[in-house]
Amino acid sequence: MCVLRYLHRSIGGVALSRWQRLKAEFGTAEFIDELTEIERKLKPPLPTGTVQRVVDLALEPPAGETTHWTGRMLAKAAGVQLIARKVA
Repeated sequence: MCVLRYLHRSIGGVALSRWQRLKAEFGTAEFIDELTEIERKLKPPLPTGTVQRVVDLALEPPAGETTHWTGRMLAKAAGVQLIARKVA
C-alpha cells in the first residue's frame, strides 16, 4: 500500500486510477505499454555533454566554505534540474 500512496502523491490520483483500471481491464502488457508511452512524453534524457559537466563538477570541491556537494548545489552549478533522468 505504501507504493500506491507514493504514486498517488507523485503522479496524482487520476493517473493512478487510470493505470489501475487499465491493468485490471487489459492486463500487464497493456499496462507496461501505457507506462512506456508516458515515459516517452516526459522530458528527454540529458545529453552526454551535460552529464560530463555534472561529473566534472562533482569531482572538484565546491566553491566557498562548503566541503561536500549536495544534489541541489550540483544541479544549480551545472544548470540542470535535480530530477532523475536517463543518460542519452
